[in-house]
Amino acid sequence: MVQFIPFSKEYLPHIIRLLEPGVENVDNLLPFYSEQFAAYSGPGDACLLLKSEEQLLVCVHLIAGGEGRYILRLGKADDLDESYWHNVWHQCCATIGELVSAPVTVQTLIEAESPLAGKLNEIGFSQVRELVEMSYSLDKLPATTTQMEGFSMVSLKQAPELAPKWIELFNQGMSGVYGIPPWDHAQFERRRQAPGFKPERWQLGYSNGQPLVALYHEPRDVEIGDARLYLTTINRSKSFTRKVLYDVLAVLKEQQLSQVNMLFDTQNQATNLMFKLAGFEPRRKYYLLEAAATASQAAATSDTDADLPEIDGFYGRSFHNFSSQKK
Repeated sequence: MVQFIPFSKEYLPHIIRLLEPGVENVDNLLPFYSEQFAAYSGPGDACLLLKSEEQLLVCVHLIAGGEGRYILRLGKADDLDESYWHNVWHQCCATIGELVSAPVTVQTLIEAESPLAGKLNEIGFSQVRELVEMSYSLDKLPATTTQMEGFSMVSLKQAPELAPKWIELFNQGMSGVYGIPPWDHAQFERRRQAPGFKPERWQLGYSNGQPLVALYHEPRDVEIGDARLYLTTINRSKSFTRKVLYDVLAVLKEQQLSQVNMLFDTQNQATNLMFKLAGFEPRRKYYLLEAAATASQAAATSDTDADLPEIDGFYGRSFHNFSSQKK
């Protein structure tokens, strides 16, 4: 029997194996995913888990991205019966329809080499951007770096009252940040309450007393000190970013990280070149895909019952403590 089941933390190791095919040590990623599912479990978010008697088959995490947008994080078992694939997408559309009344665009970020790219094309996703993840080994950081004059950084551990300012500044500058939604106070508070939350990972950068930079990092592998860095600034000058970059990296090295990774639009050649000259190296490519989720797609499930296999359980959202109210 195949059925949708409610989210439970006990499934996290199995979810990680779906979202991170080939991962060798699931335990190293548990802190990252525990925090992710804590942060993105608000009234507009949802999770669908499809399970057989033997194993978890599909994890769909739908994250409200604001302004008519949802972010999809998707993982599926290699041996998922192909007959269930379209059914799962219809369930996603039905779920979104329960959460919001207007049509939305669904975006997902996947590795270029992932076999999911072809499967998503089957259900209407198309590529809108190509991204490159670039990495910087903090072992390469010069022992002494020249700090930008008048520039300083303050963490939310040092000044927790600056959280609202951090959220405001990060959202203002996040036009080049992909795969995550804008921040809000409720989401930040859920993350703050998650086990293992470390406020020093959230930093504000001040230039001559004016807040211009907001950044945070997510540890991807706690054992080897690998993390993804999200950095935004309301100062669009590339010379400014270049000047403060080593200050930022020095702070991350103090937090016992060994490698940081950032995502860049491959079309933004000037920015890519600037980070390459700073020592960042291309690691892997990603595609940003999107599709429209409409009520007609959700209705297709009932219209094609004869063609789709039966799935027991919830028709729609299946997540702990998610509100049933439409936004």
